[in-house]
Amino acid sequence: MQQDRFERPVRIWVGLSFPREIETVSEAYAFLVDWPEGKRNAAHASAIHACRAALGREGEARTAQAAFMAFARRARIIAPVRRVPARSSLGLRRPAPA
Repeated sequence: MQQDRFERPVRIWVGLSFPREIETVSEAYAFLVDWPEGKRNAAHASAIHACRAALGREGEARTAQAAFMAFARRARIIAPVRRVPARSSLGLRRPAPA
């Protein structure tokens, strides 16, 4: 497992509402660096600081992920996680109990 890999990808909206999964601290950092300067705020600064620390081995990927998620929520770019329907919701019947 990579040192900078998130436990779970962070799914965000980019461009014209296209979903993108951010899977590593490096990807999150690159996204944050490209974020428009006029839209940056305290959540952005906190996330970029946490990513830099994790990349420099002075912090953890888990902390960077939490900060990136907080930034994404504040920026309203969190995309819903795709859920795979359970077998029972596909119209398949479960066997009757004996």
